[in-house]
Amino acid sequence: MNDGKIGRLNFFATILVLLALMSAAVLFVNDRLHRLDRQALALQQDLASTQQDLGDSRAQVQILKGTVAQAGKDLQQVDKSVQKQAAERLDTKAVTKQALPSVVTVLCGDSLGTGFAVDVGRPPVGFRTAVITNYHVVEQCSFEGPPEPTIRQGDASPATILTNWDAVNDLALLYVDLDVPTLATAPSPEQGDPVVAIGSPYGLADSVTTGIVSQIYDDFFQTDATINPGNSGGPLLDRHGKVLGVTTFKLGDQGTNFAVRMRVTCNELLRC
Repeated sequence: MNDGKIGRLNFFATILVLLALMSAAVLFVNDRLHRLDRQALALQQDLASTQQDLGDSRAQVQILKGTVAQAGKDLQQVDKSVQKQAAERLDTKAVTKQALPSVVTVLCGDSLGTGFAVDVGRPPVGFRTAVITNYHVVEQCSFEGPPEPTIRQGDASPATILTNWDAVNDLALLYVDLDVPTLATAPSPEQGDPVVAIGSPYGLADSVTTGIVSQIYDDFFQTDATINPGNSGGPLLDRHGKVLGVTTFKLGDQGTNFAVRMRVTCNELLRC
């Protein structure tokens, strides 16, 4: 009888122990599952944050690309602006260096002026270069007999002949037995463009003055570049060293000076 009770007690005790172990196992498993759930949620949150950061980074990259592209465009504009300013800037030294070999001093009796070489095709036999000047510089030489026109460039004083003139527009064409580099004709300027005048004012050869195109007329350019006696017949040059016109006269002493346009020279004298 006692043995039976003891056996049942042991059985129930064993059941209780097993139940306790099972409860502990269930609690352990539930705790692990909760931990795993929390870890999974944390991973999802981290992933969502990472994706958000990635999206923000992509957006920033796009913004940066746009900024770089705009900076490139701005740089191109600045470069074009710098190039334009450089092209529009008057480099007096460069223009002078380029043009001086083409400029000569013209003498006729007691008259003195300036001239410059142009390309008008084949010169007369015995001469090599055509020179443009003002008619009033060589007017005395347009009559029969002396004086004869003379051209000087440095120490050279080559044979010279006066072949044609246009008294109305104050232009004259001479040929010299000397190789002189010719000046190219410039395109029409705009009002305010810088200019260079080269001449022999008062016999001072190769003098240089600068100014702007003050006004544009059908046959003349007005400029404030200083023109004095002896400058007559010299070239009025643009910023590229190309000839705009032939300096010819001034009004008073207020810097109101004029040059005959090369278009007139071509139409009335050179037939170029």
